[in-house]
Amino acid sequence: MKILGHKFVDFKDKDGNAVCGHSLFVSYHDDNVTGEATDKLWVKPDLMDTAVRDAGLLTAGECVGMEIDPTYNKYGKICAVAFM
Repeated sequence: MKILGHKFVDFKDKDGNAVCGHSLFVSYHDDNVTGEATDKLWVKPDLMDTAVRDAGLLTAGECVGMEIDPTYNKYGKICAVAFM
């Protein structure tokens, strides 16, 4: 998966609950799509901070253009991220 865009979000939803994290806009190969398929991934701040630090980046925005290898837990949520 290639990261095409990054957006940090930090707001309160309509019920007043804090929503904080990173939206990563990615493209990837899909045999059922002509061209590239796209999607948006949600990454928790602590996971993104670890991935940024491990990749030797200064900010999360520097990941744009890089390849990403997300790991999912049994509930389908991202539990780890590695940049390549």
